[in-house]
Amino acid sequence: MKKIIYYASPFILFPIIFGIFTLLDEIDIINSNILAVFLFVLLFVTTAFLGNLSLTNKKFDYLMTGIVPLACFFALFIALFFDEGCDGTPQLSIHHALNMEYYKVWLPIIAIMTVVTFIASFNPIRISKRLRQK
Repeated sequence: MKKIIYYASPFILFPIIFGIFTLLDEIDIINSNILAVFLFVLLFVTTAFLGNLSLTNKKFDYLMTGIVPLACFFALFIALFFDEGCDGTPQLSIHHALNMEYYKVWLPIIAIMTVVTFIASFNPIRISKRLRQK
């Protein structure tokens, strides 16, 4: 059961993170550029945390390394599907959610997130391995 929760957690965490930062952007308390930097830092820290908590005994957690980009693409799809149009109402448009221009912008960030997850899941540096030894 723990493995199912662990491997499903990115599909829950990333939409929550994107939703929180969307709300913070709409409130307009913090500059959008600074907020974007905070978003990227939080995404990288989250992926490092997910990789470091790997439950597998293998040298690297290849499954989580594959799940992270899928979960991020899923979160982007959900965010773009419910994106507000010019009139301020949700568009609920599959065409808008599948527009590849948005994903091209996020591709380098998702690649970095995948690399961070892969490196953080390296067996000798995992926190979960150290906790099991004690």
